Amino acid sequence: MKIRATYKPFVIAAILLLASCSDDGLPAPTASNSLTGELNIGFWAGPGTFNLSFSYPKWTTATALTLNSTSYNDQLRETKITGTHKVPLDAPVTLFDADLSYDDVDYTITDGIGKIRKFSYTSTFQTDTASLPTSRYGHQVVGMTNSETSVTTFYMIGGTDGNAMLNDVWKSMDGINWTPLTLNAPFAPRFLHRVVVMNDPGNQDKPTMWLIGGTDGTNAYNDIYKSVDGATWEEVEVEGTTFSSRYIFSLASMKDPATGSPAIFLIGGRSTAGVRYNEVWKSANGSNWTKVTTTGSIFSGRTAHQSIVAKDPSTGKDAIWITGGYDGSHALGDVWKSTDGVAWTRTTAAGTFGTRYHHQLVVLKSGLLCLIAGVNDSYLYNDAWTSADGVTWSQLSDSGGGARFGSRYLHQAVVGTLGTTPTTWIFGGQKSNGTAFSDAWKTTDGHAFVQGYGATVVF
Repeated sequence: MKIRATYKPFVIAAILLLASCSDDGLPAPTASNSLTGELNIGFWAGPGTFNLSFSYPKWTTATALTLNSTSYNDQLRETKITGTHKVPLDAPVTLFDADLSYDDVDYTITDGIGKIRKFSYTSTFQTDTASLPTSRYGHQVVGMTNSETSVTTFYMIGGTDGNAMLNDVWKSMDGINWTPLTLNAPFAPRFLHRVVVMNDPGNQDKPTMWLIGGTDGTNAYNDIYKSVDGATWEEVEVEGTTFSSRYIFSLASMKDPATGSPAIFLIGGRSTAGVRYNEVWKSANGSNWTKVTTTGSIFSGRTAHQSIVAKDPSTGKDAIWITGGYDGSHALGDVWKSTDGVAWTRTTAAGTFGTRYHHQLVVLKSGLLCLIAGVNDSYLYNDAWTSADGVTWSQLSDSGGGARFGSRYLHQAVVGTLGTTPTTWIFGGQKSNGTAFSDAWKTTDGHAFVQGYGATVVF
């Protein structure tokens, strides 16, 4: 038996997944009075408390056992628990009431046989004022690191929960506890947009988030918004020629060798008509854009690829790296680099990570490129690969034989520093069944991923 309850702010969903059920949809006791299975409760993890109880009148009625986040380990000596986190919700709500109870019923848990003795259960979750973003995919998460404290602040922006497009913005100092900055930013609700951080020359060179493009599922955008704090957004007035409306392109920010100043580089993308671009645009201020005249070989038109800025070991210079993508017919597995956005070099036509798109690409503390998860024409990944040069790629795995986060795409990955430890985070994404993840995973070494929130309690 599995019972999974999922909380989303403003949307409450309870899902019962039952096997060997009686006509009323609940497991019937067998002649031997035994029950085989497990109870999984999926929830957001963070500040707050929760209470659990359970009863089922067709079985032995039991006195409700109340469990809370500060003492439930002691109260559940006969059970197995994984993920001992608290649950933040916006107000006391009942996610589900399974109305089940057992009296001296044998049951199977992961590490043996136990007893449930007059154990009752209902699910009323209570919380303080803490909250978390809804589950989502096609969103953006960026980190802005304070130069004095070296602490990274994360911002989660827009996306979709599978039902509606979002234009909310959330802030976190640790990747677990989130504060809504706005649930209705001035830019239109959208997903498959892109956000990059670059100092704003028009605002005292303050570190600034630049949001560009995306789609609402029908229309594509080429608008630009900027913000220094995630709460206040200003639409940027574009002057002169600019790129056409598009989505699932990539952005990168680095010093432009042609000017010596930082610039945003916009690469590829898709129009609503299905055109997949292989062009490069750049801007030093978000207002004035120039289409880069590339020389020599150039990558094919693509979408859902990833770009990141990292050192090129062959030159010692910063370079834009492009991995994978989709060309309209097939997933791609090539890797390209450029130190100026003009001349491009293909480091490999077929990386050992395989073909994929809607993946993520970050730079680890070691300087290695790290490619995470994604999808190709027939497979959904939950792996991670690293490379020092874009040519040779090595798969990373933890002691369990693979990264433990669920297979996903349209997720976000970002590297931030908490205290003195650079940490790579994965936020949300889309599952194989089309629904959205509501979890976060983190790693300090690229090998062992630990769940940050969205943990599971297993009885």
